[in-house]
Amino acid sequence: MNVRAFLPALIGFACLMQPFAHAQVDSQKPTAPESAAEDRRESAATKDAADAGEPKEEPKKSLTVEEAILLGRQSIETIDEEKNLETVQAAADDLQRCSATLTIQDPGNPWIPYFNGVTFAYTGRFGDATTELEVFTKSRIGQSEWRAFRILGDLFVDDYPALAESEYAKANQLHENQPSVLFGLSRAYSNLGRTKDATEYARRAVNADAQGTVAYIAHLAAMLAREDEYAEATQVAIQAVDRAKLQRDRDPTDAAALRTLEAQYSALTSLLRNRIKQTPDAVKLYIELADNLEATAAVRLELSAIDALRAVNLGLEAAKPGRPLELLEKRAELLHKLNRTEEAKETYKEILEGHPDHGPARQSLERFKTQPPETKDQPNEAVASDEVKQQPAPDPARSPD
Repeated sequence: MNVRAFLPALIGFACLMQPFAHAQVDSQKPTAPESAAEDRRESAATKDAADAGEPKEEPKKSLTVEEAILLGRQSIETIDEEKNLETVQAAADDLQRCSATLTIQDPGNPWIPYFNGVTFAYTGRFGDATTELEVFTKSRIGQSEWRAFRILGDLFVDDYPALAESEYAKANQLHENQPSVLFGLSRAYSNLGRTKDATEYARRAVNADAQGTVAYIAHLAAMLAREDEYAEATQVAIQAVDRAKLQRDRDPTDAAALRTLEAQYSALTSLLRNRIKQTPDAVKLYIELADNLEATAAVRLELSAIDALRAVNLGLEAAKPGRPLELLEKRAELLHKLNRTEEAKETYKEILEGHPDHGPARQSLERFKTQPPETKDQPNEAVASDEVKQQPAPDPARSPD
């Protein structure tokens, strides 16, 4: 996702300021931000009423100027690289605190524009973010901060790709072979119509990235498709699907990861259809397409169940202090369908606390006792038991099958 899709999701600048692949692989559009924001609201809405009785956090101690600078820089790094929404939100809060501390204690501190610029990007004030970051990058300290140039590039890349290229180039001089910078250069070249350069830098970004970032791999597949290299693009898109599966399997309750997986399946579907147009008699491609469409449908079904669960959780939150039986029954049913076993069991127990004679809840709990351990808390889709190893981007000299 680019920075304009960044503000509510915040899984890190490097990961979010870019497009996930959609069905049209040559059109890199950011995913809608509302879903990630709703996921955060759902998480807050599902806290038990008992949480209100938990002890409140101790007030944070005042920071010195030096502490504020150190914590602020660490917070920006966390926002840029972390994928956990709660961790990123905490870092964003810390960043605002550091900016406020410096503004009060040392109003002329050169780090203030940097901290403010990232905070403005987080809150969707992109014009203000650009202004503050430009001030910072012109300062003596800012001229050596590669990340600030990279974030400026992210802000420019969709509407002003030539400016973005310039900022990314400065970042690349300061931190050569940094994956997010190479990825940014690829996006800038793509938007400037320099497809070969875009493909080269997309490949370099994938090869430099030890984390196997899904969006980098998906972007490379899209660039290859734009050059009509559909066979190699398909091979790379399968890598993106595998990485997205692994990301989702690490936390089956992460709706954002599930949406990423859906996007990769959709991109792969588009590529397979283009390959079928090229070789309509290739039976294997039809089978791969059918399998991929089935997998996509399963993920969409799971997403629908998650959306339904969100609606039920919001209903339970609105009904406080009481928790209507009908909503609890629906919540348990959806959790069971999603194989979120422990949460389903807790909901059935809550039903029995208020309704001891509730037969279906008691029967469901009995069934859980006989359920084989290895099938508990697994996502609906079959998952690979071994971690998918990140493969380097295919060498263009090699001709894929």
